[in-house]
Amino acid sequence: MTHAITSRFRCLLIALTALLLTVGSLATATPASAHDELVSTDPESGSTVETMPEELVLTFSGILSTEDGATELAVTDADGASLADGDPEVVETTVTQPLAGEATGPITVQWKVVSSDGHPISGEFSFDVAAPDPTPTPTPTASSPTAAPTATETPTATPSASPETPAEASSTVPWIVGGIVALAVIAAVVYLVASRRRTPPSAPGSNSSAPDSDQPSER
Repeated sequence: MTHAITSRFRCLLIALTALLLTVGSLATATPASAHDELVSTDPESGSTVETMPEELVLTFSGILSTEDGATELAVTDADGASLADGDPEVVETTVTQPLAGEATGPITVQWKVVSSDGHPISGEFSFDVAAPDPTPTPTPTASSPTAAPTATETPTATPSASPETPAEASSTVPWIVGGIVALAVIAAVVYLVASRRRTPPSAPGSNSSAPDSDQPSER
């Protein structure tokens, strides 16, 4: 009697354990198969990029619905301006959203998709766009004072006797010749006057001719 009760109790315990394991596996498997999730993003959530990307790429764990309005993305900058350029493109497990415009600082992405079983899921992430480096301003360097140019003396041309022109020379020739002639005349007159003063005057009554007084035959 005791052995029979023990056997029945063991069978009941085994059945309850199997039932609990089955329910547990179904409880954990159903949400996983019914709800897809976001696996990765490009740019990555929380990352910082140098420039604004041309597009966003979101990858999910399952195939997504491609019905109109099933996938929605909102991409905004720090001021709330939209950066999305057109509608997102859904290909199996990926969503690609083209971007347009320039922005720096935090970029916020809000998304909503519908998994293949018709269950919608949504979420949000953000990344940063680095500000461009400021253009360095050239620092003015102190230049050494430029020495003032020394005033150089301009050589003064010494006036030189200009050569006589042929016309001037020909006009002075008569004066020179006349001067020479005048000097010659004056010299001749001075000579004659001087020679007369050196000759003594003859005595009155004397014969000026010396040869006549020397003739002995006449005496």
